[in-house]
Amino acid sequence: MAEIDTVLIVGGGIAGLTLGRALHQQGFTVELIERSTEWRAEGGGIAVQPNGMRMLRALGLDATVEREGTRVRLWRFCDQAGENLSENDLEALWGDVGPFIGIERTRLQQILVAGIRGMPYRLGVSIQALVEHDDRGFGRFRRRLVRCL
Repeated sequence: MAEIDTVLIVGGGIAGLTLGRALHQQGFTVELIERSTEWRAEGGGIAVQPNGMRMLRALGLDATVEREGTRVRLWRFCDQAGENLSENDLEALWGDVGPFIGIERTRLQQILVAGIRGMPYRLGVSIQALVEHDDRGFGRFRRRLVRCL
């Protein structure tokens, strides 16, 4: 099995940024590319469920996310007239797994981008082609494998 020189992460969304931090903390050399020319989060808000907060805790980012977001304790579903259909106590449901946090997508992305500080990344770059090299496969990332669009 070939030894991994560098892990290339294609895409700087929530998953790519989180994976980048996790692999970097495990000692991997990581480079991230994002096709957008700037960090941009789509949508207004996101609910980070307790299992997601548990992962952010392992990455050392949970306190910032919790401080910048809002703890959601109750989840209520209503009909079109505003009548209560169901209600869930999220703290009782999740127990000690962690808090359920509502946060603006832009703010979550800022926290995740700060979390990859010191890790190389390039904006405005996407994959056009990958070339397999003999027995190394795609396990070894070489800069020449990525062509800027």
